[in-house]
Formats: sequence, structure tokens, C-alpha cells
Amino acid sequence: MRFILRLILPFALASLIAAGGDDAHAWSMGGHRVTGVMAARDLAVTSPQTIATIVALMQSHPAAADFNARMRDAGAAPSAQTERLFAEMAQWPDEIRRGPFREFHRGEWHTVEIPYAVAGYTINTEPKRIDENLLWAWRENTRIAADPAADPAARAVALCWAFHLVDDLQQPLHAISLFSAAFPAGDRYGSLFWVRPPAGDETVSLHYFWDSAVQRTQNMSEVMRAAGHLLESRPRTALVELRERPYAGEFSFERWARDESHPLAITAAYQNGTLPGAAEKALAPRLSEAYAADAHALAARRMALAAYRLADVLRAVFPAQRTP
Repeated sequence: MRFILRLILPFALASLIAAGGDDAHAWSMGGHRVTGVMAARDLAVTSPQTIATIVALMQSHPAAADFNARMRDAGAAPSAQTERLFAEMAQWPDEIRRGPFREFHRGEWHTVEIPYAVAGYTINTEPKRIDENLLWAWRENTRIAADPAADPAARAVALCWAFHLVDDLQQPLHAISLFSAAFPAGDRYGSLFWVRPPAGDETVSLHYFWDSAVQRTQNMSEVMRAAGHLLESRPRTALVELRERPYAGEFSFERWARDESHPLAITAAYQNGTLPGAAEKALAPRLSEAYAADAHALAARRMALAAYRLADVLRAVFPAQRTP
């Protein structure tokens, strides 16, 4: 799918493939790459020493050879190599769901399931408690990444997770589970809530629909174009959230989850509990074009916000005077 931000929406939605269950992502892997590129460009202007620290630390990563090979593919320019490295770091925790580095995969780290009961429904079962959720993982991984006494390889792995988790939290459906008569045990962040896009015959989970609302392809030329367009169309000054809820340490994540992502999931994704959806794929209703357009606009804003917040987090974790 060639879907940067100006591409015609029906064509993009028609190319979605079915996804769901517990294997949830935030954005697509291409979307994570977009935020990595944007964060690299933001830091290049304001904090190049932070970039140098991260690049040096990543030489200790267990997958350093893979990262270095992909950086060489980006060309000889240092800025291009940095952008490619940040892109790969941001998507790495999704990539390792399978393959030689699967030991580092932690599915429960991608979400924090804050319950939401639709109007008139009472939750009759105790929501499953997952202690090592997204908020826990964020605190633990940033602690390790920022600790100069920690094992360098562990720091590099933790840093990739920190990249990824900043992105994850900005996707509204990573901070919610809807409970209703159709979903008495919860819909697990929309991954069990089946819908059909406005165009095409595919059935997708609501979670996947939102993940893919902005950028799905991992093609780096498309990723670069999408990153440039987002930086131009949604600059820092246009995002009031950065001023109202700036990064101020580990508890910023809880605030972003409860004050932003969770309410947005209710109002925008679930339409205050009125959005038609099905627990069975065969019964999935079709989303409207208006819903898809609104989802695209909000997801683009949240993706830009993820990139700027990632840059802010990295400046805090790796201040200019610190070396790995």
C-alpha cells in the first residue's frame, strides 16, 4: 500500500488485511519507522549529542549487525544513517515477535487495558490484571536505558523498547478494553472488535484499522515522505498537547494514557459506545467513509505527537553531557 498522508483514502482502506486477536501492534511497523525518522530529525536540530550517544550505545545491541546493515542501505550521509537507525529501533519490538530475537519479545508490554463499559452495561467479570503492562514496561525500560552502570546490551535493548512504547501509547486503542453484552470479557484493545473498512471486502479488527490509518508500508522512501509531510503539516507548535502535558518523567506516561489515549479511544474510536462492531468476523459491519476520514486525521496527529514526545524523552534520558 502506497499510503502517505495525501493518498486517496478509499484505496488505502481497501488494502487493509485481516488482523486481530492478542497480537496487537501500535501503528504499523512502517508507522513506527515514520516516528523514528521524525524524532531523529527533531533531535538533529536541538540535540545532536543525544543522537551520538544513542548511536554509540546501539553498537552493543544483540542485533547490532542487522541495524548496521540497514544503516548502510540508507547511503553514506550520516543524517540518513541516523534516520534509518531510529526507524529500525522504533519498529524492532514488533519485528521480534518472530525470528532469531524472539526471546526479547514481550506481548503484554504493548498495552495497558483500562476498562470501559458502554452505557447501561455492568462489568460482571474481574478484568484480567496484567502487572507488566505498557506503563510498567515504560518505567522499567527507561530506567535501564538511562543507567550508565547497566549492561550496554541490556541498555540498547531497553532503548528500542522505550522508542516503541512512546509510539504505542499514543495510539488510543492501546489504553482501553471495551466491555459490553457482545464483549463480556472485554474486546482487548479492539483486537476482538471486527469491522469492515469503507472500501473492499476484507474484515479487520478495529485495533488494526487504527494502526493502519496513516502509514502501513515499510518502504523507506514512502516512510521518508510520510515523515517529511507530518513534520511540515503538524509541527510542534500545532500540537497543544505538548504544552499541556509535556514529558516530565515516568509518570507522564500514566497521564498520557488516562487523560489522552483512553478518552480518545472512547470518543473517537468507539464513538462513545455507539460504533457498530462484531465479536464474529462474519458479522462485521462496514465503517462509514466519514469515520475513516476522522480516524485518519486523528491518527496522523497522534503519530506526530508520538515522534515529538519520543524526541523529548530521549533528550531527558540522554542529556548532552552523558556518554554510554
